[in-house]
Amino acid sequence: MSLVGTCNQCGLCCLITTPDGEKLRCINLVVIGALSQPMATHCAIYPIRKDGTPILLLDNKGKIRGHSTCAIDSPDEFNAIVENLDKGCSLTLTGG
Repeated sequence: MSLVGTCNQCGLCCLITTPDGEKLRCINLVVIGALSQPMATHCAIYPIRKDGTPILLLDNKGKIRGHSTCAIDSPDEFNAIVENLDKGCSLTLTGG
């Protein structure tokens, strides 16, 4: 299976859900609109990001609440995108 299309920068794949259901976002995700809407976000480090780059996670008030790593071109990124395909992501899944 693979993803096709052009990213609409909805930002959903840059969110992590905590065990209690709270959504935390990557500190590098610049939010300029409502998450899940086209062109709502952009990545501040997009040209230099790498899989495994350490990131801080912010709550909806901008408070640092944890840490993780960037998941570019990884199974974690693929899974984050797939789980948001019907929630605002513009990509589609193809293949078998």
